Formats: sequence, structure tokens, C-alpha cells
Amino acid sequence: MGESEKMSKEEEFVFWLACIQGISSSKKRLLQETFGCAKAVYYIEETGRKSCWFLTEKEKAALKEHQKEAVLDERKRVWEKARKKGIKLTYWTDSAYPEKLSRIAQPPYALFGAGKECFAFEGVTAAIVGAREASAYGRQMTYEYGRELAKAGMNIISGMAAGVDGYAHRGAIERGKPTYAVLGCGVNVCYPRENYKIFHAMEENGGILSEFVPGTRPAAMNFPMRNRIISALL
Repeated sequence: MGESEKMSKEEEFVFWLACIQGISSSKKRLLQETFGCAKAVYYIEETGRKSCWFLTEKEKAALKEHQKEAVLDERKRVWEKARKKGIKLTYWTDSAYPEKLSRIAQPPYALFGAGKECFAFEGVTAAIVGAREASAYGRQMTYEYGRELAKAGMNIISGMAAGVDGYAHRGAIERGKPTYAVLGCGVNVCYPRENYKIFHAMEENGGILSEFVPGTRPAAMNFPMRNRIISALL
């Protein structure tokens, strides 16, 4: 088996581990560090689960429930379908994992991306976020800031939300410069729908990022988690 094929196989198990709800990113990182790789985590037996002092009994039960061949096969099918649509995956020990994220207190275990340059953050990055119901003046000024900062060579990053976020992205896109969105849903979910032109523009120039597995719908609890990634990438 070649090196690229080994990496592809490990990605399947990383995706499987990323999909387990009820176990935090920090504990998923500990699991991978303890057993060496995500594939090894899938194959641990009862004795191995009991040795995981950092997991609660509920979390051990959740892990066991997902260590079923039918579950793994389904996860493999979902990941293969996502991969064929251009979705990329990086994770805690992968060389493509953004270094800036590894420095924060709660880095995501896995990060999904869409777009040609989704994990590339060279140079200076500027985050522009704000109100969804911004005034006309606020929207115009945000657009100007996004455009001029992008022209100056900064990577514009935001959350693709309605209002300020969307206008920041539009300013960079108007200049033909890369812009990045960190979502509170899966990278294959355009939310809000009104920003679909921005969404597709970033697939061509820049990138779309999320720690949530593809297909995840937007939820209020996801957005504070999303915000820590935006601030970390500065």
C-alpha cells in the first residue's frame, strides 16, 4: 500500500471519529494520541476503552456504539461521496492542519474544507465580523474595508453570515482576492442561502472551512464554536 493510499485510509477513520457526537474535540485528540491513529481507536477493545481515564462512562458507551462495522461502512460511504465532491479534510496531526489553530486552547480535532486554497493562510489575515442586520452605511463601509484590505494583500476571513460578514467577503471578491469563510454548519451547506454567489466564489478563490462534518445543518450552538476558529486564524 502506497503512502497516499495509507493517508486516504486514515482519513476514513478520522472522519469516523469526527462524526461521533458526545465526545469533544479535545478528547478525540487524546484518543488519537493515546492509540497512535484514528484507525487504532476504532479497533480498541473493552480493555482499551476502560483504560481511557479521560472518558466518562457515557462517552465510552458512545465510542463502543460507533465501533460497529455497519457504522464504519456508512461513514466510509459518506466520506467518499464528500471527497468526490471536492471536500477536503485535515486533522490534528496532519501536515496540512493550520498551525495557528494548533495554538489555541480548544483546537478542532478535524477541519473540513472546500475550495482550491482552503487550508492555505499565507501572509496577513484580517477578520471582519459584525451585525447581521447592519445599516446601509455599515454594509457599505464593510464592503470598502474588505475591498481595500484585500487589495493591500490581506486574506479576508469572516463567517459568511448575512449583513457585515457577507459584505466583507464581497469586497475581497470584487478585487479578485482570496477570502475565507468559517461556517457554523457543514462546508457543503450554504447558509444563509442569500450568500450563494459568495459561497461559490470562495470555492474558486479562497476557501470554506468548518469543524462540523459535511451535511451538518446550522444551529445556534455552533456559531460560538465557529467564532473561536475565526479569531485563531488571525
